[in-house]
Amino acid sequence: PQMRWLADNFRVYNLGLSKTKNRMRAADHGPGRLSPALISRYSDPMNLIKAITTVGSYTMLSRVFGFVRDILVAAVLGAGSMADAFFVAFRFPNLFRRLFAEGAFAAAFVPIFSSILEQEGREKARELAEQVFAVLLLILVLFVVLMQLAMPWAMWALAPGFDEVEGKMEMATEMSRIAFPYLLFISLVSLQSGVLNSLGHFAAAAAAPVLLNLVLIAAMLGFRDALET
Repeated sequence: PQMRWLADNFRVYNLGLSKTKNRMRAADHGPGRLSPALISRYSDPMNLIKAITTVGSYTMLSRVFGFVRDILVAAVLGAGSMADAFFVAFRFPNLFRRLFAEGAFAAAFVPIFSSILEQEGREKARELAEQVFAVLLLILVLFVVLMQLAMPWAMWALAPGFDEVEGKMEMATEMSRIAFPYLLFISLVSLQSGVLNSLGHFAAAAAAPVLLNLVLIAAMLGFRDALET
C-alpha cells in the first residue's frame, strides 16, 4: 500500500509538472508571452531595489505629511464637537475601503489580472481591467447614493451618544455626507494602482497617500479662519 501511495503521488506530481511546462511553453510562444523588457524588469536586482526605494520613499513621505496633518487637525479643530464629527466622517468611508479598495477586492483582482497579463497578453488584461472598472464604478455609485440617503440612521450606529450634545449629530451627518464619496474615488484609484503594480509601475500608486495628506493640509491652512471653534 505504501508503494502504491508513492506511485500515485509521483504520477500526480508528473501530471502537474507537465501542465506547468505546457503553460510555460504556451506563454513563451503564444500571444500572451512576456516581452523581454518585462522579463528583464522583474529579474534585474537593481530594478527590484529601485522599486523598493520608490515605494519606501513615498511611504515615508506620506507618514511625514500625515504627522503634519494630525498636528494641524489638533491645532485647528481642537478637541470639541467639530473634531469628533470630523474624525467620524473621515473614518466612515474607510470602514468600507477595506472591502472595495485595498482589502478583499485587491486580493481577488490583482492575481487574476496578473495571470491574464502573463498568459494572454496586455490586450486581454486591459479588457478585464476596463470591465471590472465599469462594474465597480456602478456598484460604488449606487452604494454611495444609498448611504447618502441613509446617513442619519447610519450615524446612530456609528456615533452613539452624539445626540446628547446639541447639533453634534447633525454636524457629523453633514460631514459624513461630504466625506463619503471619497470611497468611490479611492476604490477606483486602488484598482488602477493594482494594474500599475502588475505592470511594474509603482511610483504613482505609492504617491497617492501623499496627495491625500497634502490636500487635507491645504484645506486646514486655507479654511483655518472659518473653522475656529
